[in-house]
Amino acid sequence: MKIGDLALIWLGLLLAVLIRTDLNWTRTLKYLDEQTWFFVTLSISIVLAFWLRGLYSRDWRYVGIGDALDIAITMFVVVLPFELLTLTARGVAFPRTGLIIAYFPILFFVAGLRMLIRIALERRRRQGDGLRYLVIGEGDAAEVAVRELQRGGGSAVGLVTLEPSPGTLSIRGCPHRGHFGQLKELVVRHRVDGLILAGLEPSQNNRVVNATADLATLKLRTVPAVSGLLTGDVEVNTIRALRLEDLLEREPVKFERERVGRYLTGKVVLVTGAGGSIGSEIVRQILPLKPKKVLLMGRGENSIHEILIELKQTLASTLTELEVELHPVIGDVRSKLSLKMLFEEHRPEVVFHAAAHKHVPLMELQPVEACSNNIFGTLNLMEQCREFEVGRLVVLSTDKAVDPSSIMGATKRVTELLVHTSGQAGFTAVRFGNVLGSRGSVVPTLQKQIERGGPVTITSPEMSRYFMTIPEAVSLVLGAGATAEGGEIYVLEMGKPVKIVSLAENLIRLFGLTPHKDIEMVYTGVRPGEKLFEDLVYSGESSAPSGLKGIVKVAPKSLSKDWPGEKLEKLRTAVETGDEEATRKHLFDLLD
Repeated sequence: MKIGDLALIWLGLLLAVLIRTDLNWTRTLKYLDEQTWFFVTLSISIVLAFWLRGLYSRDWRYVGIGDALDIAITMFVVVLPFELLTLTARGVAFPRTGLIIAYFPILFFVAGLRMLIRIALERRRRQGDGLRYLVIGEGDAAEVAVRELQRGGGSAVGLVTLEPSPGTLSIRGCPHRGHFGQLKELVVRHRVDGLILAGLEPSQNNRVVNATADLATLKLRTVPAVSGLLTGDVEVNTIRALRLEDLLEREPVKFERERVGRYLTGKVVLVTGAGGSIGSEIVRQILPLKPKKVLLMGRGENSIHEILIELKQTLASTLTELEVELHPVIGDVRSKLSLKMLFEEHRPEVVFHAAAHKHVPLMELQPVEACSNNIFGTLNLMEQCREFEVGRLVVLSTDKAVDPSSIMGATKRVTELLVHTSGQAGFTAVRFGNVLGSRGSVVPTLQKQIERGGPVTITSPEMSRYFMTIPEAVSLVLGAGATAEGGEIYVLEMGKPVKIVSLAENLIRLFGLTPHKDIEMVYTGVRPGEKLFEDLVYSGESSAPSGLKGIVKVAPKSLSKDWPGEKLEKLRTAVETGDEEATRKHLFDLLD
């Protein structure tokens, strides 16, 4: 680029001298011969000024008016003293108005070179899907959608507003075609391949998905709301596939980063189950909050290895800049010795306990394993946290702990009550709904069934669940840790439950297929331990604001003073002897 600028500056100077000498080549060449030192000094000075201004470290794919203005000002600062030199100094035979004339062609050539680079790069990038899209929405998000299509491939054939809006103007040359009520007609008329939902609310996304249910071949894409772009919660300039979380009809919950950061910054943090979908996301979200050290604990060496490699590859510079140490720990919370060695060596100050058995049908077959891991593993961890005076312990629970009918749900309910009755400051539990995309969620199973061509198996057409995204789940965990005083159970306000059959139908549509036509749906019946409906709060539990938006804290009904007492010891004996029937009995006895 520097060599190119030098050549263009010389070209601009040559053109200026030609103009000043009325296109007399003889006089022009004489000036060039006599004033070579002047040309060289001026050219090098301009290029040096560009370098000092940082113009050579910019990405010229995004050159704009601001960059051209920077070039103009930098050149003016350099050219002005040289122009004064031609007016006042002896021995400078350069035409007195030559630099004034030269300024404009040099500016045109230098800025034009960068614009040509941008155009060439954009043309190279336009190797996207080449499809024709309608953009549904208006304002800044629609502008982002149109700009990204023009920049990266595909064609924006028109704008569609949700309501009739005859005064709507075009955006970047993309015309307003009509309103939502005309969508199907517009799709056919303009031979549209896909729709881009620009900054729409989840309920509006659902309107589009339902309205285009019989147009399954349409590709559905989205651009996040510009408020998300500005806050950094989503990636800038991104058109992506529509996801299930875009259809959740409520505002996503986000934790207050500064408030959370106060109890994590500079601390040693232990995350159990760090190789799982929730545990790994906890690690990702706490790293920018500058903990001193993060201990990634898990039983499976492969999952811990994978998350460690991912973090080191994607966040290498960030980890160095933040001075965060990542330390893998292969261990089991059921081993008191492993936990004691871990706490003695690293002295964790904050603990997030995400390790648990979560699959309902499997735990019905393995009650001893479920209780050993979910209950007594948690007790071991609580014991070490108490002994080493850990400031915060956040234990992850589930809505299946509410009036549990399954082994897994009962183990998590007992865990909640153990935290609640611990009497330990800073110990708290959080109760999740179903987490979209987690390994224990129904969604990965449905996705695999759709990818195989079906059938999609649904337990019952009436079954419904509360759903949350993985980032929401982690927001709940981190927010609970920020406000924990001791013994609280935190719950996310999750709006209305979603029918599994509706979830499956929307997921099929997002694959570009038609439910019940391209993909068969089969009802299999309720499995052991499953319920048709889940609740987030017991009927006897009291609830109160948590101080965090979208999160409430609940308190269980009063327990007897001697709880858990002998009941817990009977369960421990049953687990240690491997007596499955006794384990089932004593587990539910704890909840009577």
